Amino acid sequence: VLESREFHGSTDGLILLRLANKALGVEPTDVSKETLKKMMEVMYDYIAGLSDKEVAEGISVLPGVLDNLRTLSTMKDRVAD
Repeated sequence: VLESREFHGSTDGLILLRLANKALGVEPTDVSKETLKKMMEVMYDYIAGLSDKEVAEGISVLPGVLDNLRTLSTMKDRVAD
């Protein structure tokens, strides 16, 4: 339903709002915070049921993300529990 340019680099919430608009004609301003929260829960439940391979299919990592994640992974001792 969405072309990659419509979601690439967007937050999950923005992707859901754009999808609801394009697929259902729902304006983003008509979606309450509670409805968006429920939409995100459904999306996360769906993703949780997929394999890592299925989730990663068609995803391209934005420049710099992997380097930043590697750096952050060395800082575990600096993060409060």
